[in-house]
Amino acid sequence: MKKTRNEVLKSQDLIHSVFNTTDIGIAVIDETGRYIKTNDGYNKMLGYESGELDGRLYTCTIPPGHKKEVRDKLDVLFSKGKGEEESQIIKKNGETVFVYWTAKLIHSTDACKLLMVTIRDITEARKYRNLFLNTEKIAQIAGWEYDVPSGKITRTDEMYHILGITGSVLNKLTTEKRLETIYDSVSLPVIRKAWNEALRQGKPFDLQLSINKGKYGKKWIRITGTPEFLNSKIIKINGTLHDITHQKETELELERLSLVASKTNNAVFITDGLGKTIWVNESFEKLTGYKKSEIIGKKPGELLQGPETDPVVTDRMSKRLKKRLPVSEIIKNYKKDGTDFWINMDIAPVFKNNHLENFIGVGIDVTELIHAREAEKIKEALEHRQKLFNSIARNFPDGIIGVLDKRLHYVFVGGAEIRKLGLTPEKFIGDNIFNHLSEKSNAAAAPFLKKALDGESVMFEAEMKGQIYSISAVPLPGSDKKETQLLVVLYNITQRKKAEEHVREALAQQMELNELKSKFVSIASHEFRTPLSTILSSTFLISKYSQSHDQGKAQKHIDRIETSVRTLTDILNDFLSLGRIEDGKVENMVSEFNVVEFCDTLTDEVQPTLKKGQAIIYHHEGMNHIFSLDRQHLRNVLVNLLSNASKYSPEGKTIWLTSVYTNGHMEFIIKDEGIGIPVSDQPRLFQTFFRANNAVNIQGTGMGLHIVKRFLDIMGGRIQFTSEENKGSTFSIQFPSAIQ
Repeated sequence: MKKTRNEVLKSQDLIHSVFNTTDIGIAVIDETGRYIKTNDGYNKMLGYESGELDGRLYTCTIPPGHKKEVRDKLDVLFSKGKGEEESQIIKKNGETVFVYWTAKLIHSTDACKLLMVTIRDITEARKYRNLFLNTEKIAQIAGWEYDVPSGKITRTDEMYHILGITGSVLNKLTTEKRLETIYDSVSLPVIRKAWNEALRQGKPFDLQLSINKGKYGKKWIRITGTPEFLNSKIIKINGTLHDITHQKETELELERLSLVASKTNNAVFITDGLGKTIWVNESFEKLTGYKKSEIIGKKPGELLQGPETDPVVTDRMSKRLKKRLPVSEIIKNYKKDGTDFWINMDIAPVFKNNHLENFIGVGIDVTELIHAREAEKIKEALEHRQKLFNSIARNFPDGIIGVLDKRLHYVFVGGAEIRKLGLTPEKFIGDNIFNHLSEKSNAAAAPFLKKALDGESVMFEAEMKGQIYSISAVPLPGSDKKETQLLVVLYNITQRKKAEEHVREALAQQMELNELKSKFVSIASHEFRTPLSTILSSTFLISKYSQSHDQGKAQKHIDRIETSVRTLTDILNDFLSLGRIEDGKVENMVSEFNVVEFCDTLTDEVQPTLKKGQAIIYHHEGMNHIFSLDRQHLRNVLVNLLSNASKYSPEGKTIWLTSVYTNGHMEFIIKDEGIGIPVSDQPRLFQTFFRANNAVNIQGTGMGLHIVKRFLDIMGGRIQFTSEENKGSTFSIQFPSAIQ
């Protein structure tokens, strides 16, 4: 035995790299059942220090009650030469774990028999197996029916079992008391609201709620309700009540286990019975480079196996899985970017009622074990650089740093801007850059990115998630000196763009204000000059006629002075009204009044200001005369429109004013037979100081219709018009509601 140990120790240098560079537990045992050598992975898994197990009996790691069985198996293994199975072992601290072990007979140089034993921790895989066995428990379902007219409710017997209450007790309670008895404080307002909406609005419901179970703890149910109608009346509500406690507990357990699986460094995947992936953890994504969405529905081997994957190993795995046996193999696979890696893969089948439901796989990256020590050092250096680059990219302020492959798909991304957009780096990896830019930006960005792929550094702007970015794209040379990747830097310039836009808007507003000021000076000087000249000349002539005692001619000029003064007053009133509106000093003082009386009075006031032979004809349509508006604002609007109708119509023409009440709405229509409005001028009719081309020789400021529109905005009304040149115009103002 001493000689055997010496031989093993002599070969220690040869097996050192295998023993101490892997997480797989490896041990060498002699025919007496004693440990000759254990590697770091074995010691770490069981909680021992290096060399602490050397010379001790193998049964020291076997649970009590199984030691005789293990001794018998050792005899068989030394006889047959190999074996494998699942079993339990004890760690140094007394904790029991599940492992999958393999054993193979080897011979020392002096022909002594030794067993090479490997173990892999499958405790986590067993948790997933047990989870899937519990997720499909059959839940209880009960039916119920509520007769609305009688208030009677009918239930199947199963409901009383689910609720844990007898029918006699439940039937004695009122509806409200019944709800309070069954549902806890959290669920009670939810079911009460759903029940009321179903009774009053005919709204169906489908809820998952917790109910009171007293000493038995919380219980979960799913309750549905569907109203039944007859002649638009709700006569019944039919529904089901489903015990989903097991489902809820399973969901919570799945969440907990998924959290554990998501945090482990091992790659974990779950497939259905046909081997198609239904879930992978984050470590799987990191290890392979494939996003979860890319592998769901596919067999892992379809994506991961490549040109140098050993077909003998894959065939052996396939045969065992077809026989529904567990698999433990080390195999060469390929990441999404084509990089090869070695993985120690343990796959276990999951059964339910003797039917294969799932496969659960746990993989450990053992690339470092397979590759040479020098390759391991190079990899560590590259990882350090990658972490440094990741740190720079992750903390890049107000922007995103990314690397695109030759298909313009992200292979790396980082930057503080990703979090500001409410996204994660995983949302980018594997995605084309065009999937994140706006549709308009894609068309503009495509030629720039093509130039970058051809070896040219470019810069352009694009929109993403409502933000504007300046994008720089720089080609990254590959190992063959060809441009195979792009470094892209996206910097958020939204605030700068907004500032530029504000400056442009302010400049445009200033230019518009200067133009309005110029128009005001021009119009005011022209409109004030004419009546002032009339007043001056009329005053001079009055003095002459007074000397000649010609009273008739003097009165004529007095009338001209009065007309000019009224014109000046109207112009000043327009300017003052516009100023008060712009300053926000005009309020809407609503009151109820008789529309017909209001319009009759208004036409009497306006009639004396009309041209010779002009007349206003007013009539009302509709049964209701009472309406609520601001009378003064309405008067300003109608006087302005009637004055325009007179001003732009020849002498002797008729002007029609009509008030119409229909279904709570009031409308006022002003129609004339005047010069009309040219089609080309109609879009700008309500702008300040605008005058149509055919009205330049008629006195006016161009403010009237703009003021009308502003008053209507304050009153909540709207204005429409139709007009044909030389045939007249029709203006209609509408108000949405009235006090009946």
